[in-house]
Amino acid sequence: MDANNHIEPERRQTNALAIRPEPLATLVTAVADIYETDDSFTIKLDMPGVPKESVSVTAEPGRLAAKGEAVAQHLEGGTLLFSEIGRKSYVREFNLGEGVDHNNIQAQLEDGVLVITVPKSDAMKAREIIIR
Repeated sequence: MDANNHIEPERRQTNALAIRPEPLATLVTAVADIYETDDSFTIKLDMPGVPKESVSVTAEPGRLAAKGEAVAQHLEGGTLLFSEIGRKSYVREFNLGEGVDHNNIQAQLEDGVLVITVPKSDAMKAREIIIR
């Protein structure tokens, strides 16, 4: 540590590439787009490399949470010398208002994008008023 409280990284000398065989674990806030239609809200979350089996979506009054974990696929038959891809744990939470139908929330994962459909409750849906 120097006078400015900077820590010098450890430097290793190798005769080939840099060596860091231990994969890194990273917590990532999944980026989102949110759309609204007359009947529902749709949330699209980017979760590249996440298999369907590792995704979890939970809904409780006032809260929706999505999680997924991507593990790097390494070359078979080779020796891992350096890894920055590692494991990524994607997380994201949203506040849910009273105008949503918690019992009919649906989710699907396709090509690294998690799509969550949150239906509106009947009380929140737009309706046409008949003029008399």
